[in-house]
Amino acid sequence: MFSISQMLSVREQTKLSTRTFETLLDLNDRPHLLLAIEIRGAIFPHMNAEPFVQIVDERRRGARSWIADVADDGSAITGYFPLDADLSGSIVEFGYGSSAFGRIANYRASGEKLDRDRLSARTVVVTIELIRKISKLKSDEDPLAVLTE
Repeated sequence: MFSISQMLSVREQTKLSTRTFETLLDLNDRPHLLLAIEIRGAIFPHMNAEPFVQIVDERRRGARSWIADVADDGSAITGYFPLDADLSGSIVEFGYGSSAFGRIANYRASGEKLDRDRLSARTVVVTIELIRKISKLKSDEDPLAVLTE
C-alpha cells in the first residue's frame, strides 16, 4: 500500500479497486438506503477538507457523492450516492475539497443490492429529490429532519 499524499502515479492507480453496493446508514436514528462506492488500495488520510467520490464521463460530467467517509484506519474511502444518481460515467475519481487525487478508469456501475422485503418500514430511501429538499432548507433548519419525513 502507499499513501495518497504521494500523489498517485498511473502505475499506483492500477492498484486501486472499487466495490459498489447498497447500504444502510443510520441518520437521525433512522436507517437510510444509499448506494455506496468504496475505493481501496491506498492509505487515505483524514484531512481538514471534505473527502469526495465522483463518477464522471470523458467530458467530466457525472455525479458527486452526497456524503463521503474515510475509514478509521485509512484503508478505504467511500462515497454515498442517492439511489437514482446517474452513475453512467466510466471514471471514478476521489479526492478532498475540490481537488481530485486519483482516478480509476473503466468503471461499471453494478453491485450488490439489498433485499427490499427485509428492510424496515422506517427505512428512508435517499433520492435526488430528497437531497434537493434538504438543500433548500434555511440555515437554522435541521437537514436531518427532512430525512425522517
